[in-house]
Amino acid sequence: GGLGGSLAGTALGFLLLFPVYAIGGMGAGDVKMQMAFGSWVGAIYPFAQALWIVLLSFCWGGMIGGVLAAGMIFLRGKFSANLQNTREIIHDLMSQGVESAAEKATQRKPRMHLLPYGIPLCLGILGYLGYYHLVLKAPLPFITGK
Repeated sequence: GGLGGSLAGTALGFLLLFPVYAIGGMGAGDVKMQMAFGSWVGAIYPFAQALWIVLLSFCWGGMIGGVLAAGMIFLRGKFSANLQNTREIIHDLMSQGVESAAEKATQRKPRMHLLPYGIPLCLGILGYLGYYHLVLKAPLPFITGK
């Protein structure tokens, strides 16, 4: 860990979420939070280990977010509306590029029910760190001894 790891973790957090932010898929606060997770993990854990933790906790957050989104869709009974939004987003990305897709995403937001993605991202980092230390029995980096 240290300054280099912290900067690398910050950069990785940015690279993971900026593309989604660029097309209007999430807010800048989510990107900054993932960068902060990367910075924190990079400062504490050894360099390569920190980058894997940031990447895998992001994946966990994505899976948790998918489960939460599916639950929201199911509870609201809006499967066809969400499927149509997904089709429109993919069509916009494939046919018109990122800038146009971002503009159209902004226009679509008032009719969509949004998931605050900070929740799955937090659950992803906490869940993965818990799994890493409690299940995989990885030592805590700030405790010396055994």
